Amino acid sequence: MNQKNQSIFISGTQIRIHPSFSSDRGTFASRLGLSKHMNQEQANAAAKLLKKDFAQELAVRIIEECPDAEERSEQLFRYAIHLAEKGETTGAQAVLAQLESGAKTSLSHFYADFVRGILKEAAGDATGALSVLLEVERAMSKSAVPRCDRTVDFARELCTRIGMVSLELREPRNALERLTKVPETPFVSYLIGTCYFDLTRYEIAIDYLARALYSAMDDRTRLLALYQLGVAEYRRGRYTEALRHLSRCTTLLGCGSLPSGLVYEAIVASANRAGDYETVAQYTPLLAMHVTGFTDFNTR
Repeated sequence: MNQKNQSIFISGTQIRIHPSFSSDRGTFASRLGLSKHMNQEQANAAAKLLKKDFAQELAVRIIEECPDAEERSEQLFRYAIHLAEKGETTGAQAVLAQLESGAKTSLSHFYADFVRGILKEAAGDATGALSVLLEVERAMSKSAVPRCDRTVDFARELCTRIGMVSLELREPRNALERLTKVPETPFVSYLIGTCYFDLTRYEIAIDYLARALYSAMDDRTRLLALYQLGVAEYRRGRYTEALRHLSRCTTLLGCGSLPSGLVYEAIVASANRAGDYETVAQYTPLLAMHVTGFTDFNTR
C-alpha cells in the first residue's frame, strides 16, 4: 500500500495516517495489546474493541501527527462531523476545540463554524444550524480563500448540508435550489427526490429516488431511497409497488438510518391497501412493538 494513502478506521470513520506518524505509536500499541508496528488490519480490528474515549484520543493524536496543516485541519473537521452525526456531542466538541487551537489554515475558521452548525442540528435546532451554515457561506463568499480542490470540495459539502437542513425544515424549494448546484451523488439524488416528494411531484421524485437506489454503494442510502420510493408509490395509489419497495427495506434496517417502526407502519398501510392481509398479519405485531410518532400513515 502506498504510505501516503494509509489509513485506519476508528469509530467508523477513516483517519489517514501520514508516513511520519511514529512518536508515541509504541505507547498506543501497548494499550492496544499490539506490536508498535501496527498494520492496517490490526489497527482496524483493535479499533473495534476500543472504548470511545480512547478511540477518539487515538484518532486525534494520529491526525495531529500529520505535518501538513491543511490536511490536519480537514481531518479534524471530518472527524468532528462524524462524531456529531453519531450523537457523540462531547467527543465532537473536544475535537472542535483541537481544531480551533491548532494552526490557523485557510479553511480552519470555516471548518469550526460548520461543526458548530452540525452540533446545533444534532441538538434538534435545525433553524439555528441553518443560520450558522448560511453565515459560513456568506463569509466564504467574501473571503480571499485560494481556489483549490479542498476549497471546492468544502463549498460543495456546505451547499449540500444547507440543502439537507432546509429539507429538514420543510423548505423543499430552498433545498432544491441548493442541491441542484452540486454534483449528483447517490445521496444527493435521494435528497433531490425527497424535495420533489415534499412538493408532491411524485413522478419526478420516483425518478431521482430510483437513480439513488441503483447507484448507491452504501446501505444507508439504499434504505432511505427504498423507503421514500415506497411512500411515493403509496401516495400515487400504487400500493403493490409501494409494498414491493418497502418490504425490501426490512433487510437493511440494521444500518440504523431509519426507525424500524416507520418502515413497519408503511408496510402495514401499503399491504392493507393492496389487499395483502397475510402481510398485514405478519407485520402488525412488529409495528405494535415500536413507537412510530405518526398516528395515521396517510398524513405522513
